Amino acid sequence: MFNVRVNFTSIEECRFLRSIQIVYRLGPMMEENLRRALLISRGDPMVFLQEPISLAFLVVAAGLLAVIAAAIRLKREEALKE
Repeated sequence: MFNVRVNFTSIEECRFLRSIQIVYRLGPMMEENLRRALLISRGDPMVFLQEPISLAFLVVAAGLLAVIAAAIRLKREEALKE
């Protein structure tokens, strides 16, 4: 459909664009399945904490968010020192 050429200046820029592409494609699918699970459980969000596998995924996701937030905070502090 479109013939677009993009020149990447760095590997990090390429990885960043790839991650955006993954989120763009998987986001709607995740939202649909979240809605489906809430409809099946009649709107009760505790269904995500009752099963061990879903609880494990939530804990892993929370841990990843904490690590990413700490890394961003450290980089911001380094940038402000200079």
